[in-house]
Amino acid sequence: MRLGRSITRLHLLVTAAVAVLALGLPGSAANASAVGVTSPGVYLGGPNECEGIFPDVPTGYPFCQYIEHMHHIGVAQGFSDGTFRPTSVLRRQEFAAFLYRYVQHHRGIEFIPPTAPTFSDVPPSHPFFEAIEWAASAGIMEGFEGAFRPGAPMLRQDLARAMYHFAVWDQYRGAESFMPPSGPTFLDVPASHFLYKEIEWNAAANVMLGFVDGRFRPRVEARRQEAMAVLARYYNPVGVPADKVA
Repeated sequence: MRLGRSITRLHLLVTAAVAVLALGLPGSAANASAVGVTSPGVYLGGPNECEGIFPDVPTGYPFCQYIEHMHHIGVAQGFSDGTFRPTSVLRRQEFAAFLYRYVQHHRGIEFIPPTAPTFSDVPPSHPFFEAIEWAASAGIMEGFEGAFRPGAPMLRQDLARAMYHFAVWDQYRGAESFMPPSGPTFLDVPASHFLYKEIEWNAAANVMLGFVDGRFRPRVEARRQEAMAVLARYYNPVGVPADKVA
């Protein structure tokens, strides 16, 4: 039995390592050569030790600290089978819910959704109706010709845009007055990119980082674990291990 558990744990850790490699070992593009050899660091947003509360996020998992902290403050609840599914694609409705719970925890806002839905595909009976309506009313997430597409995946550029507009709404970290640099930080996000300012703010604020090859990969689908890391970094940008964030 112990041998079986050890093999299962080893499989999860190997899977986690492969997932991180698949994500490109995220880290600052300006410090790309140092990524992977950084000191462990201390996560200031919560406990530095993981408990392994999700079977697919063991204590040695690279994003364990962020996932468990977000779970403890009520942001991320996991699935009915007890798993978190960290490398699953991040859906628009999921991020709206994560962000809404995050704001409720940190700001304690009270929001009354409209009686008439804003989006044709998000009726009042939708499980994330309140969160989606809040995100829309705050100007953080927009729809598509009257629809929200709640089950659609979020790209990394979508996540950067949402975090930037969240910071503007939050009046936090100079987002509203931010002036992007004349020279791009990332090889694949030129100054002509339609979300150049939003992506550059995330990089400057240390909220979202690039990959070791100097790219941001804006059109790569974001993962659930990335959302946890990004939210953790938003209010706690100092001391977070650079090799463990998106």
